Formats: sequence, structure tokens, C-alpha cells
Amino acid sequence: MANACGRPKTEAQHEWTERWLSSSRLSSYLDLCDGNIDRALELHEWNLMLGRVLMGDIAHFELALRNAYDRALTERFQGDEH
Repeated sequence: MANACGRPKTEAQHEWTERWLSSSRLSSYLDLCDGNIDRALELHEWNLMLGRVLMGDIAHFELALRNAYDRALTERFQGDEH
């Protein structure tokens, strides 16, 4: 993985990244990427982006489900009983 200037990361940057992510978290990605730290970090970043995308959909679904429950309870129990 390159740094902001497009140059390959240095060993010090890799060490900092491992401390930041934690060895146990990074090891999962390293296992999937045959020990290639640059690919492991790219996979971690991809995983973060996927999580951000999914959270938007999950939030919309949660809101729709909560409103559906509210409508059903309001119809069943007239007033503010629910």
C-alpha cells in the first residue's frame, strides 16, 4: 500500500499500522493475504468501506421496521397504551 505521496510504505509505517490495528486484528487480514501486509491493509480498508455502505441500508431497514411495529401496535391498542 502506498502512502499519501504514492510511495511504498516504510517499515516504520507498517509497524505503526500494526500497533494501531492490533496484532490480532491485522493477523486475520495477513492470513487471508498470504502475509502480504500491503494487501492486508487494502483488504482492511475495503472491509471498512463495505461496513459504511451496509450501515446505511441497515439504518433504513431498522427505521422501516420500527415504524411498521408502531403502526401495528397503534391499530391494535388505540391511543397511547403501547
